[in-house]
Amino acid sequence: LSIDPRQLPPRMELAKIYQQQGNFSEAESLLRESLSIDPHQLPPRMELAKIYQQQGNFSEAESLLRESLSIDPRQLAPRMELAKIYQQQGNFSEAERIYRETLEIRYRTLGHNHPEVATTLNNLAALNSSIGNYEEAESLYKQALEIRYRTLGHNHPEVATTLNNLAALNSSMGKYEKAESLYKQALEIRYKTLGHDHPEVATTLNNLAALNSSMGKYEDAESLYKQALEIRYKTLGHDHPEVATTLNNLAALNSSIGKYKKAESLYKQALEIQYKTLGHNHPEVATTLNNLAAAYVAMGRYAEASKLYKNALSIRQEIYGFNHPSVATTLSNLAALYESIGDKNKAMMIYGKAVMIFEETLGDIHPRTKLVKEKLQSLKHE
Repeated sequence: LSIDPRQLPPRMELAKIYQQQGNFSEAESLLRESLSIDPHQLPPRMELAKIYQQQGNFSEAESLLRESLSIDPRQLAPRMELAKIYQQQGNFSEAERIYRETLEIRYRTLGHNHPEVATTLNNLAALNSSIGNYEEAESLYKQALEIRYRTLGHNHPEVATTLNNLAALNSSMGKYEKAESLYKQALEIRYKTLGHDHPEVATTLNNLAALNSSMGKYEDAESLYKQALEIRYKTLGHDHPEVATTLNNLAALNSSIGKYKKAESLYKQALEIQYKTLGHNHPEVATTLNNLAAAYVAMGRYAEASKLYKNALSIRQEIYGFNHPSVATTLSNLAALYESIGDKNKAMMIYGKAVMIFEETLGDIHPRTKLVKEKLQSLKHE
């Protein structure tokens, strides 16, 4: 594809294609070229920030977004992306502040019934869900859904996105039947509007599979994961981060039904893809290492599990700092490992660190905080 260097949109479109394919280096190169042509263009700067965000390079992404705001402080899109980065880093209060400021601006400038208002409500709902404010999240998702129904109609991909998110929330709350109904509605809309072979269809199939796994419907879950995997192979190729995500989920399913060797093989395939596409220090790599370690614990391979947990912990601390829920999750898993091998004192010490982080980042009443506190108390009273 030959591109006139003065034509920014074709260059942007090609960069987006590379990004969707997981070819981040080519996308980054094109976007950098676009910025060298016109440093004041916001779209390439925004897309470049998204690529760095996907790669776990939050400081570089934040820097680009702040530059975008200095070029045009009235732009709301960089604010929204900045809020997402703060959310990923565990700075929930700052993320919420930005989302609520953006929401007020959009109410004033666009009115209460506008798709962009729904997008902001959707993001604010996701933030509340991640910190365990489920009732608030549900209310915000429903407001977003009503606006999207009114402004976009009932059969629109954005409506499917909100239904999908609302389903995930219901799943987190243990309302599995409601979640299943919402996922199926989202899937029907995506089939209708995007066709059967689309990455967004694969996402909903993947989520529905995870729900079925939680409900103990393992055969249905496996079938859905395999459908999602086929679509991702077809649309994204074999070496793509989203393919790795589905392999990771399929591995977790096999692990939960005791097929540890199969799980190990799938986790290793996922890791290979992630190393190739995301590098060795990425949040998704840490997640897969964490999951593979859990499988090794179940197999009694404690030394290997300990090494992987520590590797995952090191990556998460490097990316997020020491005070982040993901760091606390890995610490609690490591504590459980020491508990399994009878090292009670070390387990208690590490559980204590995890509790402190959870309390500081998610609060006392969050389910994850409560769960780790209970484990610590149980050990103390043995």
